[in-house]
Amino acid sequence: MMLSRAIPRATSLLPRAVSTISLRHGSAGGKSDLEILVESKRHMDFRPIPTKAWSETYNEAQKVMNTKLYLSIAAIIVVSIASYKLDVFLVAPFMFKNSDLILTEDMKLNNYDEEE
Repeated sequence: MMLSRAIPRATSLLPRAVSTISLRHGSAGGKSDLEILVESKRHMDFRPIPTKAWSETYNEAQKVMNTKLYLSIAAIIVVSIASYKLDVFLVAPFMFKNSDLILTEDMKLNNYDEEE
C-alpha cells in the first residue's frame, strides 16, 4: 500500500480509537485501569506469594510425576505378564509351522490346518 493511501486511512481510524478509549473509561465512572483491577482483585497484589524457592517446588512436583510414571509402567508390565500367563492373546493356528498345535475339527473344516 502506498503511503499516500495509508495516511488518510490511519487518520480516519484515529477518532474511532479515541472514542472507544473514552467510552471505556466513562463506563467505569472515570476510574483508571489500576483502580478497576484493584477493585476486581485482578492485580498482581492479589496473586499468591511464593513461600519457598522455585527449585523446591519444582523438585516436589517432579517427585510426584515420577511416582505416577513408575506406577503406570509397573501396571503395564503386570497386566502384560498376567494376560500372557492367562493366555489372553489370540494367536491364529496358521501362524505356527511344525508345531504341536492341536487343531479342532472346526479349524480343520475351515482349512486352518497346515498345508505343507
